[in-house]
Amino acid sequence: MSQEISHFPKDKYTPYYCEENILLLCQSDPSIYAVFISTEDEKTLLFHQRAGQKNMFSMVLWDYHVVALREKSEGNFIVYDYDSMLGLENDFAEWFQHTVLFPTFLEGPGAESMRAFMDNIRFRLVKGQDFVDHFASDRSHMLDAQGNFLKPPPLWDCPRGAKATCDTNLNHFRMMNPLENEDDIVVPGEILNIQELMQRFQNKEEDEGQNDNDQ
Repeated sequence: MSQEISHFPKDKYTPYYCEENILLLCQSDPSIYAVFISTEDEKTLLFHQRAGQKNMFSMVLWDYHVVALREKSEGNFIVYDYDSMLGLENDFAEWFQHTVLFPTFLEGPGAESMRAFMDNIRFRLVKGQDFVDHFASDRSHMLDAQGNFLKPPPLWDCPRGAKATCDTNLNHFRMMNPLENEDDIVVPGEILNIQELMQRFQNKEEDEGQNDNDQ
């Protein structure tokens, strides 16, 4: 069952600025990971998202999304997703199944195309302290052609970490193909596919239970 964390300043939560919500969480607990979720063509289909409540399965085609991972006990991880209808805090396996892997449980028209979206998803795993130190955003990605915000911005100043080398590197954090990087801006993080992320954060309790069943 999901639980709320006590140390996040809930009054500062800002919809559609997931990277800054997770940045605040990393500032309060640098031991967690920030996780950017996207694809090379920036079409990321996720399920049970609050922004998709009017859609089937509450699905949203994000250009990118950001969540956090924290180890609650040795080898057992939880996910913080402020935009999830599952709740703020969930065990990794529960969140992953209902948010990323959900198309694998579907049948009928459209299910195969949903699975194709899923196969292309990549994850940039960034240590919390590295994210705090290196991330910068001028929020220009949320401006329309006239310079107006598409969604109300956070009330705090635009973030720029102590080790950031420019005013905004958000696009570099969400970039899942390093070969597309045409400038000298380098950001921290390890890019994983679905299988690699599952292997890294599969709960030990589940693995031990599976091993018991196999014996």
